Amino acid sequence: MDRALHRTFADPDPETLAPLFASIPGGVQEARVAIAAAYDTTAHTLAFALWELAGHPELNTARATESMVQETMRLYPAGWIGSRVAVTDTEFDGRKIPAGRMVLYSPYLTHRNPQLWDDPLTFRPDRFTGRLPAWGYLPFAAGERTCLGAALATLMLRTVISAFAGAGLQRISTAVRPRGIITLTPDGPIVLRRTTTATSTSTSTMTGTATYTAPAHVPHRPGAPMVASQPLWG
Repeated sequence: MDRALHRTFADPDPETLAPLFASIPGGVQEARVAIAAAYDTTAHTLAFALWELAGHPELNTARATESMVQETMRLYPAGWIGSRVAVTDTEFDGRKIPAGRMVLYSPYLTHRNPQLWDDPLTFRPDRFTGRLPAWGYLPFAAGERTCLGAALATLMLRTVISAFAGAGLQRISTAVRPRGIITLTPDGPIVLRRTTTATSTSTSTMTGTATYTAPAHVPHRPGAPMVASQPLWG
């Protein structure tokens, strides 16, 4: 990726953000963060959401979209680990933390903590009809450093999930487990079959991208594999 970004910034397209990244110190590193934060996160969360939707057809309604998205971000927070720097000397759970010390925290572990959530490993969107535990739901971190893209990412997820409302989704691939890399990703491809009519079905292979369409130059045949436009892992 670094090589591709260096080539892009060497002759940036003025109609894109490339000139901006090319003009700032560390522009390549900044662009890598922007890609990971704005693309991988939403794409991977969408993949997990559709996987859970296929496993819970009773939730596949427009009314359940919001809680479906919330519960997906609880079980599979894209930002599974984060960090903060202590500004003053403090103490937590009997451990002294001096000012300037970096402290790691994990929304993934917090969201699966049985002291905060009932039956935390079960996908239950209905839990969001009640009161949430204080500082127990952190898909976008919290406080002054809350993710600036939280509202946009949530809107994108709701929009895509609502488009599947009423559609029949069937799991084809075996059990999918989350894997923590830069962002939380599925440990392999997610394969679902979507029933479009009583006699027509299509199979979507999801590899971490939110675009699940056949290539434009290839007419899609019902029942034929549909490929993602850009896989995010091997």
